[in-house]
Order: sequence, then C-alpha cells, then structure tokens
Amino acid sequence: MSFVIVWIDSEHARLFELHADGRADKHHVDRHEPDHHTHARHEGPKHDEHFFHQVMAKLQTASQVLLVGPGLARTHFQSHLASHHHTDLAKKIVGTEPLDHPTDNQIEAFGRKFIADHKLVLA
Repeated sequence: MSFVIVWIDSEHARLFELHADGRADKHHVDRHEPDHHTHARHEGPKHDEHFFHQVMAKLQTASQVLLVGPGLARTHFQSHLASHHHTDLAKKIVGTEPLDHPTDNQIEAFGRKFIADHKLVLA
C-alpha cells in the first residue's frame, strides 16, 4: 500500500508512488491508445473512459491518492470514479489540488508537503 500523487491533464497522467524510505516510483499514462499508429487526438467520453481506466489500473495498490493538475481533468477523473461505481478507489482520494505544469521533482515535493501538512503517514 502506498501514497500516490496523480498529476493529470486531458492528454497525460504522471503518477508518483511515494514510499516511507524516500523512494518514488514514477509511471506515465498517455491518453492515446498504445496500438494507435497516428498521433491524432482522441475525443469523446469513450476515450476519456479508456484513459481513466488506464490511470486506475496504476492505482490498484494505492492506499491514499492525491489528485493534482491543471484545468478540469482531475475533477473529471474524480467524477468518473463516482459515476462508474469505483467507490473503493474514490474513497482513497485524500485531496485534489490545482497544479499547473510542474516538473517531476516539483510534483514529488508538492506531494511530500501535502503529506506533512495533513499529517499523513506513508506505509
């Protein structure tokens, strides 16, 4: 079980699994389907659902999730969890925060500060 920061926008998700020993495992999910040979932007609810399910697959071992990012993607992801009966994962969300386009190090630092500010414990 772990604390995972999900930075998400309409095209990408970057996930940072933080560990008590200071390590961070990083994962990336691209909205484009892996078997699609063009780089055309996918639009519509079906593609959002596919993208969100790819992100959810990376959160299976998370005990706490912090959603961050610019715009509405983080709220759309959280709404998807609630409206598609993923309540087990929705309950793991400990916060949602706006965060524009930070570097990986800035995302990790933001997550660690959130943990400290909210007195959360890393397992």
